[in-house]
Amino acid sequence: MAFALKIELPDEFLEHWRTDRFRDSLARISCDIRTRLRDGNPGLAGLMEAEVAEMLQVSFGAADECVPGQ
Repeated sequence: MAFALKIELPDEFLEHWRTDRFRDSLARISCDIRTRLRDGNPGLAGLMEAEVAEMLQVSFGAADECVPGQ
């Protein structure tokens, strides 16, 4: 089962979306969380947050192109 979600982001993120659909940022977030977990210093984020970042990479990669102003 899956669900669809429409989100609105500020215009200053449009170029970042068009460049890589936040792939780089989400990969760094996931890597940071997993590294901290491995090193025994988890901070506030855990495995679930790393998995959410990874899922968002896949979902954003498959998302329809955005239409500014709609």
